[in-house]
Amino acid sequence: MLVALWLHSFVHLFASVDLSEARNNVCSTVSDYALTWGNPRCWYNPNVRSNLRDIVLRNGYPIEKHNVLTEDGYILVLYRIPSSNKDNTKRQPVIIQHGIQGSAAFWVLHDRKSIGLFLVDHGYDVWLPTIRGSAESTGHVNMTTKDPAYWDFGLDELALYDMVAYIEYVAKVTNQKGNIIYIGHSMGTTISYIYASERRRHANEHLRGMISLAPVAFINKIDPLVKRFAVEYGPVVAKLADNLGLKGTGQIPDVEMFLRKYCGTYPVVVLCDALIKLTSGDNPNENIADMVPVFFSYYPTGVSLKVAKMYMQTVLQHGRFGKYNYGIERNRRLYGSDMPPEYNLTNIDLPVFLFVGRYDAVATPADVDVLYTVLNSRGRSYAVKYVLDMAHNDFVIGKHLDEFYTKLLEFMGKLRST
Repeated sequence: MLVALWLHSFVHLFASVDLSEARNNVCSTVSDYALTWGNPRCWYNPNVRSNLRDIVLRNGYPIEKHNVLTEDGYILVLYRIPSSNKDNTKRQPVIIQHGIQGSAAFWVLHDRKSIGLFLVDHGYDVWLPTIRGSAESTGHVNMTTKDPAYWDFGLDELALYDMVAYIEYVAKVTNQKGNIIYIGHSMGTTISYIYASERRRHANEHLRGMISLAPVAFINKIDPLVKRFAVEYGPVVAKLADNLGLKGTGQIPDVEMFLRKYCGTYPVVVLCDALIKLTSGDNPNENIADMVPVFFSYYPTGVSLKVAKMYMQTVLQHGRFGKYNYGIERNRRLYGSDMPPEYNLTNIDLPVFLFVGRYDAVATPADVDVLYTVLNSRGRSYAVKYVLDMAHNDFVIGKHLDEFYTKLLEFMGKLRST
């Protein structure tokens, strides 16, 4: 949400510029983007400004598109990569949920080296959901994205309506209720903790366990620059959005179009690269220059202002992970208390595996330690934490994934045997 508002004022400045596209569309360094023609350090990547379906088909896999209706009327798009074309055996279903303003395409951006296709190759039935408000899931039974009421949702709705709907759908289609593995990244982890604690019985009946990539819950000890911006400017940006009548980033698609078009052109690519490192963390072991145009081909997509505010409230309340704060008067009516209740993560019965990035600016090791301690205080299940030399978005665009994949398969194997 903040990204969209920061860049909104720049969009019309560049919108009239008609940049001819060279065949080469990615480069090994950001400075190489200044001249892509005939540059041996630049090449063509077909995943730039492509789509999930085409990427999967280009790599030789089948793909299915499903529509899922939530209890409150939102129509979600859910993708399935069931197997390689030569294998029709029954496979264990795994759901991989993207983070805030992300895309289901995140899980195939590295082609067969991506987590989505990697897990297909290792015997899993892969399901890739999209959430309400995102680029593909804009449907509703009686509203459009132009209706302010469409965007009146927070993390609770994503967890208790969207997650419930697509988990039940996967269980029904595969006939494997209770055998589903859930993998979440960033916000995909946040909503999984809300879901598994608030809908405890449902989670126990449907899921085998949860795997969290860059877990986000108790946001407090984040990168100082990111925290300073959230504390000092977040409320101002939120108030500005309210005054403009903005309820979600999907109401300003020109920003998304701007990033898709210009984050592969010089000098804008320098700013886009810096934006990733600021909001994700700067991993000295990764060179992501060639992935910048790929990443921004699918990011950002729509999300509600309410979701963004909930994260900001967690930061402002020094890591208190609770329901949406409406102010004292409305809180008393809704919750019966001045402050909204905290999510009780000790209610989670499922095993949870946490992958933590050493260079993560958002899901910092210190904050994940708090989550890890809470989860392991349950006494009914367990949490396992594994620290990697990764930043927040390296799970999506990073290249050094061998160690991660080795541990991922190990953890998933443990869930299969439980």
